[in-house]
Amino acid sequence: MSYRFSFLFSLLVLFSACERDMQNVAHEDVAMEESYEPDVMAGNSDELQSNGIPVQNLHLIKEADIKYETKNLEESAQAINALTARLGGYISSEKANQNGYRKEILYTLRIPSAQFEKAMAGIGEGVQHFDRREIKTRDVSEEYVDVESRIKSAQEIEARLLKLLDRAKNVEEILQVEQKLGQVRSEIERAQGRMKYLKDRIALSSIEVHIYQELEKEVIDTDEPNRFVIAIKDGWTGFTAFVLILIRLWPLMILTALFIFAFKRFRKKTVK
Repeated sequence: MSYRFSFLFSLLVLFSACERDMQNVAHEDVAMEESYEPDVMAGNSDELQSNGIPVQNLHLIKEADIKYETKNLEESAQAINALTARLGGYISSEKANQNGYRKEILYTLRIPSAQFEKAMAGIGEGVQHFDRREIKTRDVSEEYVDVESRIKSAQEIEARLLKLLDRAKNVEEILQVEQKLGQVRSEIERAQGRMKYLKDRIALSSIEVHIYQELEKEVIDTDEPNRFVIAIKDGWTGFTAFVLILIRLWPLMILTALFIFAFKRFRKKTVK
């Protein structure tokens, strides 16, 4: 009896801890999604240091969005590809488009965060005017530490549940522990997935680059004399085509005339 009471008490304590952690996780996930907006703008290093936190210890996500016109789209594209490779990054997406007046390419670059400033300087080199140039830095240090803590806490609960599972004496106890174990492991996987996302975004900055080249517009000649000459040519072409059709149909026309002549003579004889 004392064993069963001890087991149930331990299980109840662990269940309460699990429920509390999962409720906190649910609230935190919602809050993080709602608050996942740029909260630290580039260039505010003084503000960061004034809070007593060294900048190098922060977990930052750097992003940029650039759009500009180029005189030679192919050369600019080659320069962006070369710069990305030189800085140890890669192009995660590339979309090209062309119409009658413009051709353009939209890149998404992933650049090591340590090379972010060099990448921005290299992309903007020689550009006289930017249609758009935005730089954003997100401080996710608090979320990073929180997710790290959640993983550690959930793993500790998992270890205790495994010990309880070893002490379980019947099927009912085993099922109870395994159900809660499944919930805890799901939480660990979810938190580890979030951590993997944060590490990827922190390690590699995202830079959207939109470059385009204006094309020379085709000049359409609308002189009236030229249009008049074209109309005469079209008319003559139509007339010659009609004459050719008549020439091809002359046997049929002769047969039709003979038939009409014979029919009229026959009617005259019938009337008499």
